Amino acid sequence: MLYKKISGLLIFSLCITANAQVGINTTTPTRTLDVNGDLRVRLLEDKAADPLYDKVLVKDANGNIDYWTRQDVMDAMETLYVVNKKFTASKTGPDPTTIVPCGKFEFRYNTPVMPQLRLVTAPTANLTVYYNRIRKKDGTTSSFDATNRSFKSNQSVNLTTANAWVDIGSDAVAFNNNTLDEYYISYPGDNNIYRVSFVTRNAGGGNVNYTMVCEKF
Repeated sequence: MLYKKISGLLIFSLCITANAQVGINTTTPTRTLDVNGDLRVRLLEDKAADPLYDKVLVKDANGNIDYWTRQDVMDAMETLYVVNKKFTASKTGPDPTTIVPCGKFEFRYNTPVMPQLRLVTAPTANLTVYYNRIRKKDGTTSSFDATNRSFKSNQSVNLTTANAWVDIGSDAVAFNNNTLDEYYISYPGDNNIYRVSFVTRNAGGGNVNYTMVCEKF
């Protein structure tokens, strides 16, 4: 029995430095516990629903283990996956209280009919957002006419720390019923592109179909 205990201790090399750093299979530990080898944990519990478990272990190329918070992980993943949000309703007029969140932005129709955006989180400093817009319009019939198309490039809106709603469709050609606006929007320093469509179509009986679609790539 004594032989087994001694041989078990000799299987790995244990080093304790003057800085109270413990090394297993290494004589030069660089952290409180430095393991040069594999790690096995036999029993773990599912804590997905427990808000106190908010940290996810991460490792760098040198094997250093630290953590990200759950929100850190969600924020990082947001830049990787495609977001698709849609709203449509038939009403006599636009409803500014109906908001479509999409990535860093929120979108809505304002009264009178006008596409607007703002940020989900107010910026800490004023910034400029650039976009391109394709518009197809026919305010008198139920179809879009090829002669009523326009393209606007290198457009911009200024977003302030007050995070107020700003128009993104106002120009010489007013946004109205039977109009399709397609926007390509980028956030400063972000790798994502937002494709946002605002569509209004006559629904009859004095109603209009208001649709907003946002795709984040």
